[in-house]
Amino acid sequence: IFEIGGQDSKFIAVRDTGIADFAMNKICAAGTGSFLEEQARELGIDIYSDFVPLAFGSEAPLDLGSRCTVFMETEVINAVRHGTPAGAICAGLSYAVVKNYLNKVVESRPLGSTIVFQGGVASNDAVVAAFENIIGAPVRVHPYNRISGAIGAAIAARNEAAADKRKQSHFKGLDPGPQPSLWSFECRRCSNNCEVNVIETPAGRSYFGDVCERFTSLGSENERKPGLPNIADEFLKRCDPYFATSSQCRPTIGIPRASTLMAHLPFWAVFFRGLGMQPLLSGNTGQETLALGIKNLSVGVCLPIKLIAGHVHTVLENGVDLVFVPSVVVLPGDVPSRSYSCPYTMAVPYIIGTGNRDRFITPTVSFVDEESFVEGFDAWRGRLGASKNRIREAYRAARQAQDDFDRSMKTWTEGLLKADGYRHVFAILGKPYNTFDTFMNMNLFERLRRMGVLAVPLAYLPFDLPGGASNLPWRFSADIHRAAVAVAQIPEIHPVIISNFGCGPDAFTFKQIEQALHGRAYLILEFDEHRGEAGLITRLEAFMDRIENGSGAFALPDSLRSSNVPAACIPASPAEVRIPYFADHAYAFSGLWKYKGHHAEVLPLPDDRIRILGERHSLGKECHPYSMLVGDLIDVAAREPGREIVFYFPGTSIPCLLHQYGAGMQVLLHELGIDFVKVSAPTGEELTNAFGIDGIERFYMGLLAIELCVKAVCEIRPYEKARGSADRVHRGNLRRIEAAIAGGDIVEALNESLQALTRIPAERKGSRPVVGIAGDLYTKVNPAANNDLYRWLEDRELEVWPSMFQIDLLDFGISRRLFESVSRCRMQDLLFNGSLAIKRLVDVWKIRRVASPRISRLEEPGYLEMKKLAAPYMPNEAHQLLFLNTVKVVDFARRGADGIINAVCFNCMIGNASAAIIEKIRNDYHDIPIVTAVYSGGEDPSRAMVLEAFVNQVKRHYAGTRAGVASQK
Repeated sequence: IFEIGGQDSKFIAVRDTGIADFAMNKICAAGTGSFLEEQARELGIDIYSDFVPLAFGSEAPLDLGSRCTVFMETEVINAVRHGTPAGAICAGLSYAVVKNYLNKVVESRPLGSTIVFQGGVASNDAVVAAFENIIGAPVRVHPYNRISGAIGAAIAARNEAAADKRKQSHFKGLDPGPQPSLWSFECRRCSNNCEVNVIETPAGRSYFGDVCERFTSLGSENERKPGLPNIADEFLKRCDPYFATSSQCRPTIGIPRASTLMAHLPFWAVFFRGLGMQPLLSGNTGQETLALGIKNLSVGVCLPIKLIAGHVHTVLENGVDLVFVPSVVVLPGDVPSRSYSCPYTMAVPYIIGTGNRDRFITPTVSFVDEESFVEGFDAWRGRLGASKNRIREAYRAARQAQDDFDRSMKTWTEGLLKADGYRHVFAILGKPYNTFDTFMNMNLFERLRRMGVLAVPLAYLPFDLPGGASNLPWRFSADIHRAAVAVAQIPEIHPVIISNFGCGPDAFTFKQIEQALHGRAYLILEFDEHRGEAGLITRLEAFMDRIENGSGAFALPDSLRSSNVPAACIPASPAEVRIPYFADHAYAFSGLWKYKGHHAEVLPLPDDRIRILGERHSLGKECHPYSMLVGDLIDVAAREPGREIVFYFPGTSIPCLLHQYGAGMQVLLHELGIDFVKVSAPTGEELTNAFGIDGIERFYMGLLAIELCVKAVCEIRPYEKARGSADRVHRGNLRRIEAAIAGGDIVEALNESLQALTRIPAERKGSRPVVGIAGDLYTKVNPAANNDLYRWLEDRELEVWPSMFQIDLLDFGISRRLFESVSRCRMQDLLFNGSLAIKRLVDVWKIRRVASPRISRLEEPGYLEMKKLAAPYMPNEAHQLLFLNTVKVVDFARRGADGIINAVCFNCMIGNASAAIIEKIRNDYHDIPIVTAVYSGGEDPSRAMVLEAFVNQVKRHYAGTRAGVASQK
């Protein structure tokens, strides 16, 4: 309990479960008063410009964020340590509760004229005051706010009893009787190991706390459709026989009952039997599984990854010979472009910490075709004792077994639907590991069965999914979207979407689902490890009430929904193009657009106003660069209303969240009714088709020239005599290279740019420790995203060694396609990819001939060298962004960097996976200081402390290295 007060006011803020549920991930300052600005500056906190002050005496409250999630208790502790008044912190908590409710629950719905506040949080006067300030209207608190729900239930029961006199009441009366005894026990009938609470009176016992309601529902089974099946339970029962122990003595291989493997259990069982092995499936998920997974993870990840880590370590402890931990890249699907697994799933073998990796089998699995699948096991054939032909035969038998299994399940489900005997049919749209793991979904299917609902998993719905209905690249997410499109037109099937907190792909999946189900009643359930069955039951019952009252029964016709088209608008005629400042390299893109006759303009670096604007128009689950780009998009639309504009930023076909930035922005523009701004985020292939080979060659040379200018300015700026002189020259260089790409000599422009940098007066007093900057594409290079990290390090007498922005990705793609053409003897592909590789070599030679005398750290590893560097840590080159980031960290370490920062944005899946890999790299390179810095806008006291400690470690490492070199001499 905190006291909030000034001279004339006193409020109480209680940190109870209601506030905790709405807690935020960062502290943002709210207000523009001099007191608050001073406090915010000390804390490194962002200031909201549209804040309406709340009169808590003389203190202004801190706003704990309006669109952010998961506020960590450590942030409050940090604020207290930095001297922020308790009143300001608690007022900020109150604002967080209100803004979260208004943004996530009320959304755009209008508020009525009389507002009543009920529930436990309504007892908090500070929250009431925050509500009144934000909405600008009085708020009435229910006189019995804590038990208003119970009162409503009693009134409803009384009314129903009055309407039907034949019903016999089981009400035990208001006399409490003897003091009840309270006790609890742990139920061990399944892996959930629930703590069941018991209230015992002379009249009997009441139970609560059991997830499956085994005890809670005693005596009521006959009233709840006992013959209605649990399809998820049936799925697992039918999978178990595939893992029956063979009488033969075979080597054992553990199969985790988790992640993508859950979708294809029969496949993997038959496959490994075909290789002469005994597959052993891990047991059902429980609290112990989760605890074991968390214990063996060094980074924060979503619940499914925590659980697969737990299952892997469970089977290790059971003593199997080998454990199957694949890096699944492409799942079975209609087309590979929308059949990828998520970035975490691709990186699972490298995220999970264990000292038993010698027992891991970690192939890169691709179901694009039979040959791709077999090739993924090439490195493991010796361990498995299997030839290529045997793997091929096992694959064919496994595919047939999986097809037969799925066909049998679907036929059975169709029979259930025809047989009737249920109250409703719910389509459970979720990933297989959400759907079939009772721990993960809190026994959802059994709960619905007892409510008279036939819950049908997505995979066994009685229709084929519409083929082109989704452009999402992730197989399970695309299936959810396509199923939502189909179910939208079937009134008798009600959609329930299940997910996990922190799922990056679902941030974009939900945008598409909302469009598909517009006008339909649907329910979204997000699960994490904090299990509260009471809330789940309440939401299910409320959803049942909604559909039975006929609310939102039918979807809008297709004509009223926005179309699902790729965000690749590249107009043929000259257009006004606005390019957000995602990196200095934005000028290479603007030069390319100008080369084709368009009027392109690079926007200024985004500031706090842009960031806040973007956060208001995003869900908070997307990675942070999306919010920054959205802020620029909305700002452009506001500054140039009605003007036809193309908003461009580079897209990708790689299945990271960046893939869906364009589509997400299209949905947002549609929701806001903005039709004069067109989003353009083409892939590399689409860009080449639109601008031609000559244009792309000029773009490539210009992009490389800017990369080298960035390296050069980082080598000069720490030693400049006049602060800011290098930056001024660099800005002119960017303009020079932009103009050269549009129509000039790029090599000459680079030569002039490097000469301009060498003319900057500089003074070197010895060398400085060097810090390499790796990380995600946006955060590692954008000073607005990383809080001007380069200058921050230089101010502490360090030198920055930047990694490439996009050239390494382009070079890697060209080289990889060439080697694949050679290995697969595809002559037509070989000729095309070979000509591209030769052209690139010529361009690189021209550029480097100018740069080599002037830049000390010019060289970058080639394709074969990359494979060698990544092999001990992250050999899955199909996971391109994680592969390249790992390569760069290793390259920094081996080439003499004194420290490395993995600079990533909040919610970056690639950054998190990189952080898990870093520990092994550090150990292999003499404990070189390596740290992951996570950015989400504004300063973060905890991150600042980590970076300050890192700087000290770098300087000690540098001193130790120099001392070692001196002693050798």
